Amino acid sequence: MLTIPKIRKIVLKNEHVRMMLKEAHKEYPREACGVILGQFKVGTAKAQELVFTKNVAESSVSFMIDAEELYRILVRAEEEGKEMVGIFHSHPTVAAPSGIDQPFMEINPIVWVIVGTLSDRTDIAAYQWFKNAIYPVEIVVKDFEAKKK
Repeated sequence: MLTIPKIRKIVLKNEHVRMMLKEAHKEYPREACGVILGQFKVGTAKAQELVFTKNVAESSVSFMIDAEELYRILVRAEEEGKEMVGIFHSHPTVAAPSGIDQPFMEINPIVWVIVGTLSDRTDIAAYQWFKNAIYPVEIVVKDFEAKKK
């Protein structure tokens, strides 16, 4: 099992959030999924890249990332000096971990960003499995492009 410290916040770019919302609505009612690459800094996961993956689960209310696809993403990330800091997926309900998510969160204790697409309401939340419990993770959205100008 991975040893990841407690993450208090995940920093996402505005574009990452827009992309997640768009992908969640595009795939609805199936769950969209992907990985978030970046860096861990003391108590913070800083996203640098969002990579959508194909949901290979047979059920429309769960997600599974193809192992070979994930391996290729992780090899490339390592070559670029990035880590997998998060997992993204959507729910056709609220943005909270499901009973199906919980055991997978335990073996992948990074940040899980969930987009909920319940009816006419869309919400986004993040969580981490840490010390046998699920904790909320603050989402900080920044426009990194604006700082470069």
